[in-house]
Amino acid sequence: MLISKKFGPRQRLSMITTNAGPLPETKKEDLGISEFCEKCGLCIKKCPVGAIYQKPVKKQSSTVSCVDHEKCGTFFYDHDGCSVCIKSCPFHKNGYGKIMRKKGKA
Repeated sequence: MLISKKFGPRQRLSMITTNAGPLPETKKEDLGISEFCEKCGLCIKKCPVGAIYQKPVKKQSSTVSCVDHEKCGTFFYDHDGCSVCIKSCPFHKNGYGKIMRKKGKA
């Protein structure tokens, strides 16, 4: 799941192709989200098909993921959608600022 400071987990990725030049490099900022997620685990507990792993898994294609996309996708399409992981995420319910203030990081 992609979690950002501004939108929390409420976003989906898609691709747009263009012939524009490369984007400027940006400085990577540690927002503390990964550390929070490692301790939280609500999305893992609430996933109806157990498609979210605690630790990343290396796939045969050499990609690394914390989600079993086959389990997740099958359930998603069989049930006309699913957003249990997003709805259970504290970043969705409370927002980044409130969570990080509680942790003393904002």
